Amino acid sequence: MSPAPGSRAARHRVIAALLLPLGSCCLLPASALAHGSATLGDFYAGMFHPLLHFELLLPLLALALWSGQLGSSHAWRLPLVFVAAALLGAGLGMSQRGIELSGSLLPIPMLVLGLLVAARGRLPAWLALGLVALFGVQHGHANTYAAEQQIQRPLLLLAGFGTGIGLVLFHVVTRVARHRAFWLQTAVRVLGSWIAATGLLVLVLEWTGNR
Repeated sequence: MSPAPGSRAARHRVIAALLLPLGSCCLLPASALAHGSATLGDFYAGMFHPLLHFELLLPLLALALWSGQLGSSHAWRLPLVFVAAALLGAGLGMSQRGIELSGSLLPIPMLVLGLLVAARGRLPAWLALGLVALFGVQHGHANTYAAEQQIQRPLLLLAGFGTGIGLVLFHVVTRVARHRAFWLQTAVRVLGSWIAATGLLVLVLEWTGNR
C-alpha cells in the first residue's frame, strides 16, 4: 500500500529519490573511475564516469532540477538537447578534435545552473537551449578528452555515457515535475543553492591555486 501523497513517508520517498544519484556515487567501486576499465568494460565505464565525479554529476543534477521546475515542454526539451550535445562533445573528445578545455571551466555549469534552480529562473527558449547545448558539449568533452588510448570500443562507451546521463535526467526530472508540493519545490531550490555554492567554491579554489 503506497503512502498518501502529502504524508511524511511520501516526502521521505521523494527526497530519497532526488538524492539517489548522489548516494550512488559513494557505493560504486573505485575501479569504475577509469575510462574503458578492463573490469567494467567500455559501456559501464562510460555510464559510471559522469556519476563518479562531482564536477560532472552536480551540473547534471542541477539541469534535471531546473528542467523539472520549468515543467511543460521544457521538462524534456532541455534534457534531450543536453544529451545530444554531450554525445557530440564526447565524440569530439575521443577524436581529439576541438580545444582542450581548462579544468577551471568545469565549475561554471554548476554555478550557473545551480543559480537558476535556486532562483527558479526562466530564460528565453533560445537562450536556455543554447546554454544547455554549450554545457552539454563541455560535459561530454570533459568525459572523454585524451582517453582514446584506454577506449577499446568507442561506440559502446558512448552508448553507456548517453544511458547514464539519460537515466539520471529522467529519474530526477520526473520526480520534480510530478510533485509540485511547496515543501518539495523549496527543497529543490535549496539544493540548487548548494550546487551553486559548490561551483563558486571550486572556482575560487581554482583561481587562487593558479595564482
